[in-house]
Amino acid sequence: DLAKAMGAEWPEYRGAEEVWDEFADLAPLWSGIRYDRLEEVGLQWPCIDRDDPGTPFLYAPRPARPSGKGKFYPVEYQPPIEEPDSEFPFVLSTGRTLYHYNSAGMTMREDGLTQKQEDPFIEMSPEDASNLGVGEGEWVRLVSRRGQIESRVALSEKVYPGLVWMALHFAEQRVNLLTNDVTDSLIGIPEYKVCAIRIEPLRGALRPAAR
Repeated sequence: DLAKAMGAEWPEYRGAEEVWDEFADLAPLWSGIRYDRLEEVGLQWPCIDRDDPGTPFLYAPRPARPSGKGKFYPVEYQPPIEEPDSEFPFVLSTGRTLYHYNSAGMTMREDGLTQKQEDPFIEMSPEDASNLGVGEGEWVRLVSRRGQIESRVALSEKVYPGLVWMALHFAEQRVNLLTNDVTDSLIGIPEYKVCAIRIEPLRGALRPAAR
């Protein structure tokens, strides 16, 4: 509809297969992937034409290096820049969930995904929650040396005592206000996975429902 409104000629596709065929015709690296072949036995990319059986091992036919072997680089362990201490006794790690991607700018528009996971949360062990006197769904304040946010508690056996985990998708709880800006010396990625924080229960506070 958008293309037609802009005056472009747009074919009336009868299904996803026709869309894929057009893409595969325009992108030679994908030209061997076709619906009929996928339905028969499945394929593994690269698969550059209809006679290509696919590539179970990416560099098997054409090694990435002349020797045919991969090159390993030893890496020495370097402790995180910021360790927990008496003022900030918890380690916060951040990551993604199954239902959303990065800032969730697209996935939050999909009702099916938001029904699965709409609210932000912080995962913590039942042991830590008990020590703090908080329970499932209660609100806490997370404070680091750089900022603070508030979120609901989600009890989880997946995280160890002393460690808490939070998703990075939710604009309402901007977890990167807490994380450290220091970057890895090798590849320049900020230290998102290790951040020292303290957790303050919001006792008696009436908090608005998260999105």
